[in-house]
Amino acid sequence: VANAAPAVKEILAIGKICHEVREQSYDIIVVAAEATGHFVAQVSAPDALMRVVRLGVIADQTAWMREILHDPCRTRAVAVTTPDELPVSETIDLRDRLRSATPVPIAAIVVNRINPAAHLAPDDAATLARSSLVDDVAAVTGERELVRALVATLQIATERAEHQRASIADLRSGFPG
Repeated sequence: VANAAPAVKEILAIGKICHEVREQSYDIIVVAAEATGHFVAQVSAPDALMRVVRLGVIADQTAWMREILHDPCRTRAVAVTTPDELPVSETIDLRDRLRSATPVPIAAIVVNRINPAAHLAPDDAATLARSSLVDDVAAVTGERELVRALVATLQIATERAEHQRASIADLRSGFPG
């Protein structure tokens, strides 16, 4: 049945969620959505189906689903991403595709896996590597290679953090306000 016609699979998925909203079964419903293309297809399925089916039970059911999905007080998306170039680009693409195909707004963005070194100033690791502190710690511990390896790791983490800061800046510029 799900593959019988275009948008049926998507209607079945989003229809179950809309049914729970309509029946007020829960205070809030959080859905971990599929990839961008699937999610946009699901939330735009009632609109697509309404263009084809204008009368009857299916049209009636599609109408109340559209009412729920078009109401920004009841339906909003929260984008979850990581601070890397491709996921940030996909999140901005999600915003664009939602805007063009649906009335569903992105209410918030969650950025996971932020490197703790992102809180360091970009030059902190390089300064530490050049300082006599490394030699002093190595002399006290007797672990010169270990200390140097730790500083090298900090430098790599700081470089990664710099890339993450740039990706987060791109994300912010893609979602002003």
